[in-house]
Amino acid sequence: MKLVYLLSLGVILSSCGAGKATVEDSSSTTNSTEEVVNETEEKITGAHINVDGTIKDMSAGQEGGGCNFVIEVEIDGKKVVLDPESLPTKYQKDGAKVVISFDYSRRVSNCPEAMPVILNEIEDQ
Repeated sequence: MKLVYLLSLGVILSSCGAGKATVEDSSSTTNSTEEVVNETEEKITGAHINVDGTIKDMSAGQEGGGCNFVIEVEIDGKKVVLDPESLPTKYQKDGAKVVISFDYSRRVSNCPEAMPVILNEIEDQ
């Protein structure tokens, strides 16, 4: 009985560190798009951001990858693609120049390379 108890205790103690190593390993593999999104998210979470942007229609062809209309902006010198939760029909024109105010959204984006956002304001540039 003592042998079973000691073996069980040994298995439990040896498995405690295994999960931690797995978490550390998975966090070290990121691609450049994820890094830009994460850096930008840290800077804008909870703050209204006002930027100039260009509407891009990514719904046609394979380029879209599940995207519809996105807004390309530049934040801190880096190009960032935003996936607005709802873009008014008036602005759904490829190449349209706009000024937007947005907040970061925690929803899942249909567009893998875009950051999901909620538009507070949008107007022509």
